[in-house]
Formats: sequence, C-alpha cells, structure tokens
Amino acid sequence: MNKCKYISIILLFLISCTKTETVPIYDYYKNIPIIRGWTSDIEEKNYMIEVVLVYRENNTDLQTRINQLKPLLIDALRRYFSSLREIDFSFENQGKIKKEAVEILNEIVLESMIPKKADKIRQIKDLEEKDLLLDINIMQLQIFNLN
Repeated sequence: MNKCKYISIILLFLISCTKTETVPIYDYYKNIPIIRGWTSDIEEKNYMIEVVLVYRENNTDLQTRINQLKPLLIDALRRYFSSLREIDFSFENQGKIKKEAVEILNEIVLESMIPKKADKIRQIKDLEEKDLLLDINIMQLQIFNLN
C-alpha cells in the first residue's frame, strides 16, 4: 500500500511539473480565388496559385478589412507573383515569397486605417502583436507553358 502512495505522489509531482504550452489558434481567409498570371521570365510561363490568408483567431476587424479590400489584395498578389521568375517559385524560396507577400498585403491593410493607428502598428516589432496577417498558405502552385 505504501508503494502505491509513493507512486501516486511521484506521478502527481511529475504532472504538476510539466509545462503546458498554449498553441496559438489561427483563422483562415479562404475566399481568395485562384490567381493566374505570367512570370517575368524572358520566355514567360503561366502560373496558377491558390492562397489562404492566415491571421490571429477572432480578429473580426481584420476579417472585415480583408473583405473590404479583397480586390486590392488580389491585385497586389497578382502583381507580386507576376514580378517573379519561374525559379523564384521553387520550394526553397517559398518561405521568402510568403513573407514578402504578407508584407505587401499588410501594407495595404495599414493604408486603409487611420494614419495615426497605422503608424502606431508599424512601430510594433513582433508581427503577432501587430494583429495583422501572419502568413499565407500556398495551397496550390503550378507553373506551366501554354505552348
């Protein structure tokens, strides 16, 4: 019986010592249509990209802004992706592409805000604290020739 008490005390101690980490929860804006265009290569290639926007959970203000700015955001993504060459779309470069796209989209969102609020947000270093778009997920990426 004493062994059971010791084991249960040790288990309780070990359980109380484990650190519980909170995993951030995100929302996803999936209403961006597939973006089509041409790369900036000398011999242009066609691309098709499906993206999903990632932002902090329950950020209804940002979701409303995304809905309002949707045509501008799609245009900005199309312009950005069309400025890239085929090699830029490689798997190794996708982290860089995503980061640059998020920066472009966040700037459009900031430009839609009151200047004082936008300037205050720009001064925050941590992207998570800015409460803007955090990432884009590339769900589909195709580069091809129509020839």
